[in-house]
Amino acid sequence: MKNRNGFTLVELLAVIVVLAVILVIAVPKILTVIENAKRSSIEDTTKMIAISGDKEYSYRSMFGTLDQTNNPIECSDLMNLSATDYGRCEIIFNSSVANVVIYGTGKLDGFMCSGTKEDISCVDEYYNETKSVNVPQLADGMTPIKWNGTSWVNTTISDSAWYSYDTTNKNWANAKTADGSMWVWIPRYIYKITSNWNATATGTISIQFSKGLDDNWNNGVIGNISTNTVATASNNTWTNHPAFTFGTKELTGIWVAKFEATASEGIANSFNVGYTCSNVGDNVFSKSVKVIPNVESWRCISADNMFKAIRSMEANSVYGWSVASNLQTNGSFLTDKNNLDTHLIKNVEWGAVAYLSKSQYGKNVDEIWVSNSKYYTTGCAGATVSASTYDGCNYTYETAGGVKASSTGTIYGVYGLSGIIERTSSYVNNSSSALTNNGLSIINSNNKYKDIYLKGTIDDCGNNYALLVNKKGDATYETSFYTGATGVKPWFADYGYTPNSTTPWFIRSGVSGVDAGAFNFTNNDGTANINITFRPVLVVGDNL
Repeated sequence: MKNRNGFTLVELLAVIVVLAVILVIAVPKILTVIENAKRSSIEDTTKMIAISGDKEYSYRSMFGTLDQTNNPIECSDLMNLSATDYGRCEIIFNSSVANVVIYGTGKLDGFMCSGTKEDISCVDEYYNETKSVNVPQLADGMTPIKWNGTSWVNTTISDSAWYSYDTTNKNWANAKTADGSMWVWIPRYIYKITSNWNATATGTISIQFSKGLDDNWNNGVIGNISTNTVATASNNTWTNHPAFTFGTKELTGIWVAKFEATASEGIANSFNVGYTCSNVGDNVFSKSVKVIPNVESWRCISADNMFKAIRSMEANSVYGWSVASNLQTNGSFLTDKNNLDTHLIKNVEWGAVAYLSKSQYGKNVDEIWVSNSKYYTTGCAGATVSASTYDGCNYTYETAGGVKASSTGTIYGVYGLSGIIERTSSYVNNSSSALTNNGLSIINSNNKYKDIYLKGTIDDCGNNYALLVNKKGDATYETSFYTGATGVKPWFADYGYTPNSTTPWFIRSGVSGVDAGAFNFTNNDGTANINITFRPVLVVGDNL
């Protein structure tokens, strides 16, 4: 018998197949290891810079050299970074803490990290160069959708027709969660009010989209933006918008519910003909929040239970996202950190939608038409821009008349910003019993879930209005003027009245008619009310 000195063709082919299988299995894992190593490298660098930034803040404070006008500062002022691996890097001093934003280049290209020394997060593929806007960040269970002329159809993140934030199409990105709820992406941006800042006459707002978390990327053309937190920062000067800062997290954008909330079990059927609330409306834990058109919105629910109902969304698998085992489903505070967050809309988030709508990328010079349905039908538009309450629905949301109630004037916008009163997670901190009695869960929540306003020496509309100047981006002080005994006059001749002593909660939109609008704001005590509904916000990102 002869010795075999080599492989047969069949054996050689078998070896090649085995090696190919090994490569198929191993290469993705190797690439993942490499990507994780890159992420770890830039995370470590970001943390090191943040630690140096904290020390620098303490040093400058101690020796009186802290200059808020020189904020942010370049990381190169404190340490050397390799130009091969790191591009733009800034340190922003915020509330005695150094927040770092750093962009990788070279082998770290595509990575961007931000945060404090205690809380660093990194993202990649965050900006679409072709569309000049941040890429919508999807949570598990979210599906991109687009309108085909007659209905919504599923699409993919790679579909170039999914969204377009230009001044012509005004096609804001839409997505749905597994339960069918619909959401609209509000990309991170900077803004300035170019006319009629703090005035009764309707002004103009300019918007520039950020690149990832980089608000200051165009400083060579427009100059450095202001990072001051007061309303004066936007008076014909570029400034960052606070809606995209969520606690210590900087966000590339937020998802806002396309319509007002309704309930999965048809809560609207519990309202009686006399337009008073039954007890069923405030019983939130047997129902889940849903966001769909052409149904009656959820009212008769207190500020406290609105907040709980939306926070419970995070712990509900009906939306398609995975739920950690330690998430609580009774509306109390969630203790773990995952990749998403659901909460009741705040004033600054309402303002982010209103400002984008008023800009060149939204409905712009035309006011959003009222949603005037007597039965609070979601997405419904009136027959005119300021129509009074109508017993029915003049135009459903998808019709030529219905889109006039959208923030874009197209089917792709946010609906219901005018004509149906909505509660926000925002209040004047005046120790009123209406705060703890009707919104204790909000009062006790983390500050990232609420906008807190100061009360004046006299706790009334005028004195409290004067202190609204301390906050920007919320569509209050910047876009209105105090007129004295008649209260406040916001843009588009909307109505305004600052929360005060017994009614400390902010509500938005107003009722049908000329007083309603996206810039309307007034006050409420937080109790369940047949006329007040609410809207969720969904945030997607690492370690939320």
